[in-house]
Amino acid sequence: MRRVLAVLAIGLALPCSASVATAAEAPAPVTIEPSKASWPVADLDPAARTGVQLVGAKGQRYDVKFRLPEGAANGKPDWFLMKLDLRLRFAAQARGEWAVVGDMNGFTGARVDFSVEQGQATVSSLSLLGGRRTRTTDAAEVTEQFVNYAQDGGLIPGKVNVLSFRIEAEKAAGLTSVEVMPTSGLELTKAQPDEIGLGTPDKALVAAVGETIEVPFGVSRRGGHPDAPIDVELSPLRSGMSVVGESHQKFPGVGSGIRGKFVIKVDSAGEYRVAVRAIGSYNPAGGEISILAGPRGPDRVRWWLIIPVALLTLTFGLRRLLRHRKNTAEVP
Repeated sequence: MRRVLAVLAIGLALPCSASVATAAEAPAPVTIEPSKASWPVADLDPAARTGVQLVGAKGQRYDVKFRLPEGAANGKPDWFLMKLDLRLRFAAQARGEWAVVGDMNGFTGARVDFSVEQGQATVSSLSLLGGRRTRTTDAAEVTEQFVNYAQDGGLIPGKVNVLSFRIEAEKAAGLTSVEVMPTSGLELTKAQPDEIGLGTPDKALVAAVGETIEVPFGVSRRGGHPDAPIDVELSPLRSGMSVVGESHQKFPGVGSGIRGKFVIKVDSAGEYRVAVRAIGSYNPAGGEISILAGPRGPDRVRWWLIIPVALLTLTFGLRRLLRHRKNTAEVP
């Protein structure tokens, strides 16, 4: 009986010893303080000091935990950025589509797409810091740097947060390795995400059928980020009108502000809506404008002349009819 109790005691003691050893090996999550502007995974996780391999022994996903201080939130006064520094390698016959995604507590803040065919990789991304970017490069080894603002819902103040990197693939084969560089992680910035503003008319524009009308716009920037090229485009949302000249205008930068216009010709009467968008640099900005199209000026004048004349004719006709009926009734 003593022997049985001794075996049970050893058996119960082993899990406790193992859990204590595991807890001792796992470091406590690092607390991110605003006094430091950058928190790479190399600082958040000692095991990531030389980078993280997502394809291989470590599997397809990597999680790192950290703690946010009480009251931490975007814009108070800093904004949290998610940074992805990647190195991908593809086999010679690789073909398909992949994406490397970064999440904060399940809220996606970073995504870079890779499409590979015939030894060439097309890399595309969209962020509030770099706008839409697309490039083509040799697929043997592809490096990419991506930065974007973290979503508000992904920040949990005063508690442990989880930063995750994972791979998504769609009918793809030939990806040999994805390395998340140790410089990936989190950054803080005081620059606001809505760097670019777009102004458009807030009242409906009135146009005459067959004539042109100008759609003005203005682009401004806060100055929190360096100036960069920007494109402004006009998108008619329905048939019945056409753009005169260019519907896509390119500018080397915003500077102290941009003022421009598009010209539209309306082919038929009705109510229309067009969209103006500023794209390609930092946050996309846009607005919709209503256009009311009616008959041409001379046609409107003709109608205003016809209506009073018709009313006068109808009035005189009724008076003559009533007078005739009265005279007829008086005749014996």
